[in-house]
Amino acid sequence: LERGHLLVELVGEQQRYIPARDTDTIQIAEILNCIRTAEESTSSHLKSLASPAVDRVLTELARVQTDTLNDMSLKQLAMGKDVDD
Repeated sequence: LERGHLLVELVGEQQRYIPARDTDTIQIAEILNCIRTAEESTSSHLKSLASPAVDRVLTELARVQTDTLNDMSLKQLAMGKDVDD
């Protein structure tokens, strides 16, 4: 999340992080995409072994997830609000 510019580390003796920008502007889809990208970079060899059908399913799942969560901010999630609120 730090590499994705979603978190910044605070200076101090303990390792602590805060959002890199207002939580109203951080979309849940961004967070999930950042995590997915980090996971994919460590498992790129396994992905290359997947069949085209599996790859298509994973791509479609990512698209649906993004479409569903694209309008939800981190602040909305933290406050338990729906996208329509």
